[in-house]
Amino acid sequence: MALRESITEKIEAQIQALEKHVDAEKAKAEEKLAEAKSDQAEAEVKEDVRNKVHQLQARIDEARNTLKEVKEVGEDKLQQIGDRIKKWAS
Repeated sequence: MALRESITEKIEAQIQALEKHVDAEKAKAEEKLAEAKSDQAEAEVKEDVRNKVHQLQARIDEARNTLKEVKEVGEDKLQQIGDRIKKWAS
């Protein structure tokens, strides 16, 4: 498999995993909201999920930008991108 294809597949898998994580965080928040006993508890749950989703969305955006970069750069830059992606997994 060519390096570009390998990197593309890894990035796309990372995006899918992050999107699933966003969905899971939202589902957890819905459960916590149903259990919230006060307006304060509800506000805390909403703030917590908003922060987590924001962080995950930033990672998704970074991955999408990297995917775009992979499609546009020459072979000489692909190894650098590949090394960057390895850091995501760790």
